[in-house]
Formats: sequence, C-alpha cells, structure tokens
Amino acid sequence: MTSKSSFWKISRLNSKKRFPFFIICFLVCFFIMPVITYVDVMNAKAILERYGPIALNETFYNMRLISLPPFSGFHGILTAALALLLAITGWSWNNQIKKVDFYKALPVKESVRWWYINLNNLFIFMICYGINLILSNIVLACGGFYSPTALKVSLVGFLVHTLLFIAVYMIICIAQLLTGNFILAALGGCYLVVLEPLIRFMIYALSDSFFKTYSHLAYLHDGIYILEKGILTPIAPYINAVGYRFNTNKVYFADNAGLVKGIVILCIQIAVYGFIAYKLYRARASYAGNNNIAFGFAKPIIKCIIMIPAIVFAALGFHTINGDGDGFMIFGFISGVIISQILLQYLIEGDFKCVVKGIRSAVVSTVIAAVIVIIFTADVFGYDRYIPEADEVESFAVIYDSDIYSDYLEDDGEYVPYGQYLMNHMKLTDKQLLSKLTGYISESLSEDKYNENNYDGRSYGVGVTVKYETTSGKTITRSYVMANGRGKELYRDLYNNREYVDVHNPLKNESIAEKLSDKNAYISAFYDSFVDFDYNSVHFEEGDILPLFDAIQKDMDARKADDVTDGNMIGEVCVYIEPRVERYDYYGGSYSTNLSFAVYDCDAYMLKLLEKYEYDITEPNWDEVERFEVTRYDYDSGQSYSGNIEKDDPMFETLKGMVIISGNYGTSSVPNFDVYNNDLNVSAVSNNRYLHFYLREGEYPEGLDDKLKPDQNGLYY
Repeated sequence: MTSKSSFWKISRLNSKKRFPFFIICFLVCFFIMPVITYVDVMNAKAILERYGPIALNETFYNMRLISLPPFSGFHGILTAALALLLAITGWSWNNQIKKVDFYKALPVKESVRWWYINLNNLFIFMICYGINLILSNIVLACGGFYSPTALKVSLVGFLVHTLLFIAVYMIICIAQLLTGNFILAALGGCYLVVLEPLIRFMIYALSDSFFKTYSHLAYLHDGIYILEKGILTPIAPYINAVGYRFNTNKVYFADNAGLVKGIVILCIQIAVYGFIAYKLYRARASYAGNNNIAFGFAKPIIKCIIMIPAIVFAALGFHTINGDGDGFMIFGFISGVIISQILLQYLIEGDFKCVVKGIRSAVVSTVIAAVIVIIFTADVFGYDRYIPEADEVESFAVIYDSDIYSDYLEDDGEYVPYGQYLMNHMKLTDKQLLSKLTGYISESLSEDKYNENNYDGRSYGVGVTVKYETTSGKTITRSYVMANGRGKELYRDLYNNREYVDVHNPLKNESIAEKLSDKNAYISAFYDSFVDFDYNSVHFEEGDILPLFDAIQKDMDARKADDVTDGNMIGEVCVYIEPRVERYDYYGGSYSTNLSFAVYDCDAYMLKLLEKYEYDITEPNWDEVERFEVTRYDYDSGQSYSGNIEKDDPMFETLKGMVIISGNYGTSSVPNFDVYNNDLNVSAVSNNRYLHFYLREGEYPEGLDDKLKPDQNGLYY
C-alpha cells in the first residue's frame, strides 16, 4: 500500500530529479512571454509619443498573452513542444530495463506512480506558463497598458493551453508506451498529433491532382482549413477554442460557442487518450525496453498507419513531376511500397535482416493505398460528373476566376478576397438561370461540346466556380472551365439578374457604406485613364466625392450586359477611405479601404462628372499617333520579329480597326472573354509616349509579317 505521505514524498523526489527540465521550461517561457511583452510595451510607448493616445483593443492583449506576431498561434506550438519534452523525459526510464526493475521494486502502486509522474509534469508546465503569464501582465501594468480584457484573456488562455498541454501530453505518452526508445517515441508522438490534419491534406492533395472540378475557391486557405477541422487530435479544437482568425493574424475569444466546443472536445480527448495511455502503461512488460515496439499486436497497426499515407504521397509526388501520364505515378507508388517497407521494418524490428518480414501488413497497406488512389484517379464516386437537379438547389453562387483575387473586402470583421466575399453573400434563386447554368456546365464537361462553343475550338476557356446550397443543408462547390462563347453567354444571363449585379457592387457592402457615411472619414478619389497618352489622373475635389459615388451607382445600374462584355473600359476610378481616429489602434488591423471601379465608354454620368474637370478623353487621340510599334514572338523557334508601321502606311488603318485597349485586361473583375493574341504586342507612339494594345486571338492583319524583321538580338529568351 502507498500512503498519502509516501505519495507526496515520492512526488517531491521525482520533482527534484525533474528540476533541470523545470529550469529549461521556465526560461523558454520567460523569454517568449514577459520579455517579448516588454519589448512590445516599449514599442507601444514609442507610438504613444508619436501619435498620442493608443487604443489597445482585445487583439493587442491576445497577441501578447496568447500568441505572438508575426507567427500567430506560437503559444500553442510552445505548449505542444513542452508537452513533448516533459512526456518523453518523464517516462524515459520506462525504456531502460534496469530502471524499470528498480521502479517496479519500489513499494508503490502502479496507479500511484502513473499519477505522480504525470501530475509532476503537469505542475511543471502550469507553474512555468502561469508565472510567466503573470509576469507578462505585470509588464503590461507597469507600462501603463492594462485593462480587464488582459485578465480575461489570461485566465481563458491559461485554461485552454493547460488543456492543450494535457491532450498532447497524453498522445505523446501513448507513443512513448508503444515504443522502446525516446527517438521513436518523439517521432511517433508528433506523427499521432498531426495524423488527422495529414489525412485531410492527403485528401485535399488527391482531389486537387485528379478532380478536374475541384474548387480552390471553396478553401482559399487550404492549409488553414486542413488544420481547423477535426476532432481526433488537439490541433483543431485548440484553434477553434482561441478563435484564431488566420487571414487576419488575430487571436481572440470572440466566438464563445467555438471556445466552449473546443474546451469540451479537448476534455473528451484527455479522457480517451488518458485512458488508453493508462491501459498501455499497466499492460507494458518490464522487458519492453529491449524492443523498438513494446507490443507485438501494435506492429502491423503502426506500420499500416504510417505506410498507407507514405505510399499515397510517393505516388502523388511523382505524379506532380509528369501529370500527363500514369507512368511516373505508378513508379512512385511502387517506390513508396518498397522504401516504406524497408524503413518501417527496420524501425519496428531494429534489424535490417527483418526487412523481408511483415509482408502481410505491407500487402494490406499496399491494397488500401491502391484503392485510395484508384478512387480519385478513376473518379469512382462521380465527383467530376456531379450536376444537381434544380429542385435540389435552394440557392447558388457563380464566381468567375477574375473575381477571386481582384480586391479584398471586409466581411464579418475580416478582410477576405473578393471571390470569397462573393461566395459568402451571393444567393441566387432564379431557377431559369440555374437551368441555363447547369446546361452550360454539362457542355463544359463534354469535350466535343466544349470545343464547339469555344470560338472554333481554341484551347482557351473561362474559369467559373459554382457553389450550390442544397435543400438538405449541404454546401457543394465545383470549378469548371467553360468555353469562351458559353462563358460570355452565361455572364450576360447573370448580369441581367439584379441579385448578381447588386452583390458585385462594393457600394452596397454594409461596412463600406458605413465608412462612406462617416463624416469624419478621409476619402480621396482619382480617375486613371487607359486611353490618354499623358496618363493624366483626375483628382476629385472633396465636394465631388458624394456626386462621384452617385455617378458610379447610376452608371452601374444603367449598364447592360453587352456594355460590359463588348464595351471598352476606358479608365478606372480609385477610392481611398480612411477614418479619422483620435487614437492609434495598436494591432487593430488596417482601417483603410481601397476600392476600384471600372469606367466604360457608355458611362454617361461619370463622363459628365469628368467634364467638370475639362477631361473628355474617351478614346486615343489617333491624330497625334505617329506610328505603331509591333513585336511578334515565334514560340516554336524562340525568335522575335519587330517593325514600325508608319501613319501613311495602309497597314496603320488596318491595325487601328483591330486593336483593343489594354485596360480591358487585368484591371477589372470583368472576365476576359475575347482572348487576346499573346504572340503580338502593339504599341501606339506619340512623341515618345506609348499606349499598349492587344489583338483578339485569331485576328492577324494580312501582310503584317512582310513588315516585320527578325530582331538582331536573335532569340528573345
């Protein structure tokens, strides 16, 4: 029997042996927490002297007390690292037979030994982390930057990180008790912690490689999505508990539901993994330290868990080298089987002579890996063929590739890519429009139909992402490449739908409307012309800002689909909004908002407003153009050809009738349906000033090659 006094006596003895690790943990926490907090307080004081009063919001305290910029989430990584260190060192004696015999000989119950070792490690973490958290708060208070928010963040942060420590610690203990040396225990523990995100990443990589309609827009932050979803390992519940927003570098406890859910999942994990670890501890034989794997039954399980992803990733890796055929992928698959069999058998048995053993588990792993690869390569479940029935869809969204990263808008306190904003807010319900959309999608999945509508079979297409909200509550996202002709027809249909046009209008974004209505905000706007040789910009006066937005709104409401798809974009209005604040907001995010609006030659209200500034240039002044400078690239030979087309040359008028304003490409979120000829660059020259133009694909003036000569420099690359 072990009395309470002997328990605490043994605990104190164990604590003395663990004292060096306590010092290491304390120093690491000290330099990462209060020291860096002190540096940040000094920076805040410098800002105070320069800008005046500082607004220290919740983000500031979270970044100081829970995380660290620029590597947000660092306290979580620190906690996991300490759990790894203390679990491995705390149970290292279990891999040394002499020490095992010594510990087993002590008159201490196995359950008591289990508790005092684990509790000692937990106390080491709690003392090190807790004291340094208190010191961080003292640093903030002494610097004059303290509030009740800091106390809230500290208490909740201490709870969440303690739970994270215990959960990771128990997983490492499982790895420690399954293996026979600390190196395998450390590697195995890390692998178990990241196993669920690793499987998610494998599915993502397979989908991205083999599904033609897999949508990146659904997961613009794929790596983050992989980490923040799941319940089997502590990573996802921890991220959700602290409310970490990856795309804004903020950590805060804003989502109370996420906090409670994360804490509950972590507690369940602690109970489950703690129970498993305890059972392994009681079942582990004293001689297990002689073996790399302590339990014979665990060998094939461990091998399969590692070998299956290894084979799949090997096949994927070689597939990326040459994605056109299956030869490299098959070679990678076979290589993965052979290499993982050799390495894993050596790690499991500790002897290269045993690499030919474990054939049964190798065969099982190979078969499972092959099935996984075949499911994705052969699209067994019809992922790429999915087209919903109209009555299955409650609402849908259509986002062109040109929308995805054209700008960033504020959405629920975060700045998200424009495409993601559209994805979140576009809710189209027109069944007739949906019917046309699914018909175009069906054609895009048929190669013959695709070529028939793709401007005489050219290989170019228009990227479109579609999100379906089904009546059953599911969200399904697919990406397609539509023929240029169909992409243009679809855009016209969409543009005639008021819901689609309104969600595309930044002026109807609530956060932007609020900023525009702020009388204290600083707003500047200017117009950039794409057709002016002098590249003049019109800076709007403060009194014209509201009329400017009124003109933009009226022009957007008046435009027809053909005005956008077939009209000329002649310029762009750029708007800068920054609220005037009395205090500098430290780590509060960027207040400024930048917007851009395309201006077409049909925009009557905008052109009328520009007349006030005596600016009426809606097309290039061809009278002052001296010549065209033309360069053609021959991609087969690598040779470039160039020449000048003077104004008195008949070819000048021919080119003039063909060229497209270069502003129509890449400056607007409007898709480019008229594919330009990337073999040809055309520039109009006036008094050493240039305007750049494109020609549509397939349009090439007859006789132009006769006026071009090979460049003297030879190859252009």
